[in-house]
Amino acid sequence: MKIGVIGLGKLGLPLALVLSKEFDVVGVELSKERIDKIRNKDFKGYKEKNLMKYLNKYKFTTKQSFYKLKECDVVFCIVPTPSKSNGEFTNDYIKKAIKYSKPYLKKNSVFVITSTVMPGSCQKLKRLLPKSVDIAYNPEFIALGNVIEGIEKPDFVLIGADDTETLNKVENVYFYITNSPIKRMSLKSAELTKIALNSFVTMKISFANSIGRLSELHKASAKDILEALGTDKRIGNKYLKAGSPFGGPCFPRDNRAMKRVYNKANIKHYFCEITDNINTDTKWSIYYKIKEKLKKGMKVSIIGTSYKIGTEEKTESAGIWMAETLEQLGYKVYMDEIPSDCDLAVFMLPIKRKVPLGVEVLNIWQK
Repeated sequence: MKIGVIGLGKLGLPLALVLSKEFDVVGVELSKERIDKIRNKDFKGYKEKNLMKYLNKYKFTTKQSFYKLKECDVVFCIVPTPSKSNGEFTNDYIKKAIKYSKPYLKKNSVFVITSTVMPGSCQKLKRLLPKSVDIAYNPEFIALGNVIEGIEKPDFVLIGADDTETLNKVENVYFYITNSPIKRMSLKSAELTKIALNSFVTMKISFANSIGRLSELHKASAKDILEALGTDKRIGNKYLKAGSPFGGPCFPRDNRAMKRVYNKANIKHYFCEITDNINTDTKWSIYYKIKEKLKKGMKVSIIGTSYKIGTEEKTESAGIWMAETLEQLGYKVYMDEIPSDCDLAVFMLPIKRKVPLGVEVLNIWQK
């Protein structure tokens, strides 16, 4: 098989590299700057595990035009689907990708939507494709900073399609790149599965943070409590630590999208709203911890402005929120640096930094 990948961003590039281990891959990217970075391997300062190793080891064709897709049996579309103010994802970039690729898509090929979409989207997008081209939904469950391993060793691979032949074609691709279990289902079931999974994880994080605040009140150990709870197989210990709020490009927006899905179905959705509210409350509880140590005119350093350790992504980062909040209150704020004239260094994430003598340190993350 020959594989196409539309969109060579933070997820598309790692996907193209993993696929190129076993397949002849064509990567399509409209940004010339991005193409040049890939061809010049200009990612040395980029915090993505194994990216440079794979760029040096595996090769694939990069194009700004779509005509090379005419040779591809399976085409993965992994472009942005930004959120609207009501929580829904927009499919404008996917529609654009279909418009440009449509004249070149091979008969009986499969167009795979990898971008996160709202339930019902794939069936609508299929109408824009040639009748001879099938559609599948195959979102990745990955974490920025470790995308390649997330593609090669996921807990499971999710494939949605409304016919067996299409499911088989996409599964055959994954047969060569992972040993993880594959969950096959309809398009709508897969679309719901993607946002339901992330909504459940955010709920788990908010629960852990609520236990953290309760433990402080009772002078108990949140770490001991949550480790004990996580030992129960029905609960599990992943994402069960009290500390910073959740952020990033997926968790917050997927939870809001899930709320929107419940709204449209006229089904009560208390847990989505409560999850968001607890997340906001967690940010404010951290602020009040900082405020206890602040006096007028003090200078504060926020260490950890990415949404989590191991990535530079700052979308909905608690560190950025904290820095902006303190600046609005009139404090001088440094981000990810600790000058000698700083009064307080707040570590939002477990990052190593040399702290000048006389600067007070406050660790927000749980040891």
